[in-house]
Amino acid sequence: EAEQVQQMSESITNMIGKAALLPEGDVEPGHEWEQVLSVAEITKELVKDNPMLSIVSEMGIPDLKTTYTLDEVGEDSGKEIATISSQTLFDWTEGNLPLGFINVTVNKVSIEGNSLTTLDVTQGFTSRQTSDTKLDYDLTINMVFGPDGPATYEAKGGLTINSNVKTD
Repeated sequence: EAEQVQQMSESITNMIGKAALLPEGDVEPGHEWEQVLSVAEITKELVKDNPMLSIVSEMGIPDLKTTYTLDEVGEDSGKEIATISSQTLFDWTEGNLPLGFINVTVNKVSIEGNSLTTLDVTQGFTSRQTSDTKLDYDLTINMVFGPDGPATYEAKGGLTINSNVKTD
C-alpha cells in the first residue's frame, strides 16, 4: 500500500509540476492567462498505477481552473521581481462516489482560492506567496453496514485556509 501511495503521489506531482506559474513568451503587467487542471487527465494518469481508481475517471468531476494576472514587474536589489495574483475555482454540484460498502453523494464541493505570488524572475523561484482558500462541502454518506444496520450521514460545512509562505 505504501508503494501505491508513493506512485500516486509521484503521478500527481508530475501532473502539477507540468504547470508553470508564468506562460511561455513575454507578458506585460495586466496580462491574464488561464490554466486548467483536468481532473480526467489526472485520474487517467493515476489509473496506470492503481486500476481500482478507474471509476473516478468516469464521474464527471469538473476541472480546476486558475486565472492568473501579472500585476507588476519591478526590481529589488538588482533582481527582477514579478507580482502575480491568481484565482482558483472548482465547483462540483452533483456526483456520486461509490466506494464499495460506502456510497458518497456529492451535493456540492466548491473551492475558491485567491493568491498573491512574488516571483524572483532573475533566480527563478517564488519568494513569497499569500493565499486564502475556502472549501465548502455538502455530502450524503450511505453505509451498507453500521452498528444498527444501514446508515445515512450528512456532512456539511466549510474550511478556510489562510497561508503565507516566504522563501529566503
